[in-house]
Amino acid sequence: MADACSPQKPSVATAEPASLAIASKLGPYRRGTRRSGSARTAGIRSFCSTEAMTVWVTGVTRILRDATILITIPLPANVSLSDDPAARSVVLRRGIPSTHNTPALDRVLMLDGREPDLPTQALHAIERHAQVTVAPPESALLAIAQFELTGQFFSSPTLRKFAAGGRAPNLPEGRTESERRGHLFFVDAPLAGDFKKGACTVCHSGPMLNQTNQFFPVAGLRFQTIDVSEFNAAGNPVRPFVFRNPDGSQVTVWSPDPGRALITGVPFANGGPPFLFDANAFKIPSLWGRTPHRISMTTRPRLWRTWLLIMRGSFLSLPPRPSSHCRTSGIWWRT
Repeated sequence: MADACSPQKPSVATAEPASLAIASKLGPYRRGTRRSGSARTAGIRSFCSTEAMTVWVTGVTRILRDATILITIPLPANVSLSDDPAARSVVLRRGIPSTHNTPALDRVLMLDGREPDLPTQALHAIERHAQVTVAPPESALLAIAQFELTGQFFSSPTLRKFAAGGRAPNLPEGRTESERRGHLFFVDAPLAGDFKKGACTVCHSGPMLNQTNQFFPVAGLRFQTIDVSEFNAAGNPVRPFVFRNPDGSQVTVWSPDPGRALITGVPFANGGPPFLFDANAFKIPSLWGRTPHRISMTTRPRLWRTWLLIMRGSFLSLPPRPSSHCRTSGIWWRT
């Protein structure tokens, strides 16, 4: 289950019997159902909780505009907010993680990897979004976990077979000249020349195209920053997160969402060059089952603007750490 209110939920066509009762309650939110804009908006209002929807905006404006919901993340013991020192949690705007091929082929749950397993994730979603007053029984949580392993959660028969022990999927080399040029970006090779060959596999390698490759400073990483929080194209509130180190020193990270660092409590655990930090790092998504037309028209221009900034090398203008200040489009860090 996604940690979000989503107008699309899985169908029950191939659900196991133990899960049918749960899936049947999803009603018109089943995958593939099309409804008019007004009906869809009304459905979102009735399906989503107040916490997920209405803070910072009126009604459902934000989720329709940005496709984000609000989540409450507890702050680690060594983390505080300098603009609200007494706070022990923070409300963040985040997108909705995909359930495609998850968790059968991707055991990292949620964008920051905070949930240890499916039953726990299901419980938290029920408690926080549905705001139940009575905790669901363990049998219901196990049924939800079972349902999320059924066939409709795979993006293709090939990946369904892979999850059952079959051969790992391979990207086709392409039939047209354009397709073959595109394939170059996904060849596991060191970056050289025009930086096209192997450019995408730096972060989208492995069978599921969701981890760093051997030519990255650390192979097999599942969390990475691609400057989403740094550029902050959505204009989310930037706040000062203070991380206390074991030696008593402090690091302040100004960010709209520090991502993985709010789970580990260590923003710069690896030291060294950029892109190895937990600060502003999020789960690397699999590319299987994802195509550009699945991006909403409201999100697509923002996505391309962000990527243009990245591909132009804007992040290279950052001074090396540590310096007194470092700022780019809405994020600072300070040692």
